[in-house]
Amino acid sequence: MNAYIPFWKIKNNTNIIIYGCGKNGEKCYEQLIESGYCKLSLCVDLYKSGSYLKENKIENPVEIINKNFDYVFITILDEKVAETSRQMLVDLGVSEGKILTLYESDIIIENNIFENSKSLIQYINNNYLKYGSYAKRPEEIFPELSIYLLKCKQGNIIYVKELIESINLLDNNLKIIILILMYNCKNFDENCMKLYMSCLMAAVWKDDTLYGLVIDTTIMVFYYPQYIYKDFFIDRKKLQNKLCECYGLKKLIQEQEIKKETNKIVIVTSRFRPNCITDAPSILVKNYALAYAKLGYTVKILVLYSSSDDDIENVSLLRIYGCSSNTLVDYSIEDFENYDISIDDNYISNINERLIGNVNTIIEFAPEYIIDMSDEMFIESIYLKDSIPVVNFPMRGNAYSSEASIYFVDSYNRVSKDMLLYNSIEMKNVRELVLGNVVIDNEDALAYSKEDYELNGKFILVTVGTRLNYEITYELIEYVGRELLEKYNMVWILVGDVIQKKNSYFYSLLQQRKIIEWGYEKNLFRLFKMCDLYLNPKRIGGGMSIRMCMYAGKPIAMVGTESDAYIYMHKDYIINNCIDDMMKYIIELYKNPELYKKISDKTRKQIEGYTIEADAKKIIEICENER
Repeated sequence: MNAYIPFWKIKNNTNIIIYGCGKNGEKCYEQLIESGYCKLSLCVDLYKSGSYLKENKIENPVEIINKNFDYVFITILDEKVAETSRQMLVDLGVSEGKILTLYESDIIIENNIFENSKSLIQYINNNYLKYGSYAKRPEEIFPELSIYLLKCKQGNIIYVKELIESINLLDNNLKIIILILMYNCKNFDENCMKLYMSCLMAAVWKDDTLYGLVIDTTIMVFYYPQYIYKDFFIDRKKLQNKLCECYGLKKLIQEQEIKKETNKIVIVTSRFRPNCITDAPSILVKNYALAYAKLGYTVKILVLYSSSDDDIENVSLLRIYGCSSNTLVDYSIEDFENYDISIDDNYISNINERLIGNVNTIIEFAPEYIIDMSDEMFIESIYLKDSIPVVNFPMRGNAYSSEASIYFVDSYNRVSKDMLLYNSIEMKNVRELVLGNVVIDNEDALAYSKEDYELNGKFILVTVGTRLNYEITYELIEYVGRELLEKYNMVWILVGDVIQKKNSYFYSLLQQRKIIEWGYEKNLFRLFKMCDLYLNPKRIGGGMSIRMCMYAGKPIAMVGTESDAYIYMHKDYIINNCIDDMMKYIIELYKNPELYKKISDKTRKQIEGYTIEADAKKIIEICENER
């Protein structure tokens, strides 16, 4: 269930206690108290008592019993922790009816409220008038519709079409809010995406709302590529151009004399946290920076903070995929001590100042090249590329809405076919280059011991990802469970994200230790050495962990997919038919040690020639030849 403030349960002008004073507590305080919707009775936090939320001293929760209040509102995002806090308050003597969390769901939906367009439009307009000045999430403004959509069968496209017909009668900004609600509730399709993009094109906000929503569109279709329509990338380019004009970047860039100095490179990234073992893009940024420094370049890493939460006071809506700025940077300066590398990671909450600052930083540094590793979030490139070559580096599949001088892709023919449909980048600027992007911290590290983990004799399948909750489907679990884990001496280790929605069969496999939720692993290479085979679900990403596993000499099993590791795969381990054939392939490797050894050796040889240093040199050679 999505987390949101239950305005529908909190009456206007009531006295409220804010429980939980972290980042989300601040947002809730701004929406509930600074907006004038409620009056503050007390701020409490079990771990922050004595410090301050804005100008309000934070007390220990036990002080609640000494205060008069109408509600205690728990702002904690983790639902289980919030529930534990609720129980603690009950134990203190607080009435359950006065305790609210971000996960209230006992909404009574009036009969016939969504029966026809007229009643639906009336409901939307009434709720917007009632909550629109305070609420920042679609679910907060339209809680009944949110619950209704969640109860609808996922992908109930018939209802979606009816809803779209209704909302076409609404104000443009209201359309956007309803479409975001439909997306959050997974009642969405490519027609909804097309309408959403057209609404963004027509949007007129005097705040930073549009910036956040445009940036988030690339993540929306990354998670759900089925929402991409024919002109999506062209439309996103138009939106990026609109933002540049709104923030004055076009004029700023075109009025300056831009110089370039040899042997200088700027690497642009949306975030930089190579200390986070699951952040493959950041790890690549770090290693490419080191590679260019070793080649004699002066390198500046520019952190855009594109995906950071916008200033709540300067947006009408909170972002779909916004992140705390504190979670976007995490690195050790010691890693760069002996190299000519600087990191510009000054966070500026004001987006206009941030974008202008990014442009000025680049112009003042005067790089020979800009390497864009930002996942389609570097909107400033649209005008910079006319003066400084911008090299687009593929981070997770394709960046068809990025603006660049040169686009590096793993397959010219594939992109050429894509452009017959999307027509968003000129093929004259596309260069084929298969980049290994292999990062091995300690090649000589010993493998983890199967004995230590009570896995002796087991044939271990492994899958790694930070989005396994999206990528591991019930269908895949059924196939792997029924065809492999129940019939053979196999175990499946899931590394990274925890599967949130577990069915009874998944639970039974966990209890039998046929599936192991490993959590995040710092020493992936050592784990891969212990495992026997990498099982890749159908997904766009996964490439970095797959290549590391290949380097460990482990076979890869994958159905034909858009994974960014596809290009490295030998035909022996691409299953172009169906998941049944992938199961047969895994069983064949399990039963036939000679075949397993042959594929294992071939896998290692397929990848061992790639290094980031060699990749970095190839990129520069191609760029030099383009002059």
